Amino acid sequence: MNQEVEHVNPYRQGDKTEQVEEMFDSIAPAYDFMNAAMTFGLFKSWRNKALARAHKFAPGAKDILDIATGTGDVALHLLKLYPDAAISGLDLSEGMLKIAREKARRLGVADRCTFTQGDSLQLPYVDNSFDLITVAYGIRNFADISRGLSEMARVLRPDGTLCILELSEPANPVLRALYRFYSHNIIPMVGRMVSGDKSAYSYLPQSVAACPQRYDMTRLMTDAGFGDCLWKSLTFGAATIYLGKKRL
Repeated sequence: MNQEVEHVNPYRQGDKTEQVEEMFDSIAPAYDFMNAAMTFGLFKSWRNKALARAHKFAPGAKDILDIATGTGDVALHLLKLYPDAAISGLDLSEGMLKIAREKARRLGVADRCTFTQGDSLQLPYVDNSFDLITVAYGIRNFADISRGLSEMARVLRPDGTLCILELSEPANPVLRALYRFYSHNIIPMVGRMVSGDKSAYSYLPQSVAACPQRYDMTRLMTDAGFGDCLWKSLTFGAATIYLGKKRL
């Protein structure tokens, strides 16, 4: 399954990393609206639940990295949970990061949150730099999930926490059929109308279906150096939280 998602591309055959960057640059202006619309506003509830669990696992985190930070939604929410922490946000897309930086400026927190363009497979940080790493709705876009997880383990401090929030398909076959109809038909149609990108929101359900889910994801986390790995389904399995600790 890990190999399968790595070959699901937004536009064409070839380098997935370059295509993901191109895709998010294209849809950046519509990204926040589409997140709210296609999840009926649930994306904020899912985010809050994931970060509340992360905070429970790592209440004293001082250095936090949000990977696939996008428009900064998670990174800026982390500032509320960790008022004394330094937050770093990393993303492939400069178009998304421009929006994140502007949000931080408007909120008056630009000095507390740094947004950097970079690749999750080659994190531009030294070993043992962070107490907590978060990845929301982004790991299915990695060109190599196992390598990305290993990079996160590298830059986490010993006993540091990884929190992943990702879209997933319901395990119940009836709900899964309804989910697939909605995600493969309604979301692409609305996405094309709002963003003007014909491929981005067709790629979304394809990448969700191909991404390792539940026990498959926690097995990859374990292989990458994480212990105490667990997962929690949200809203009948439409999203899943994954948590793990870097092994000492």
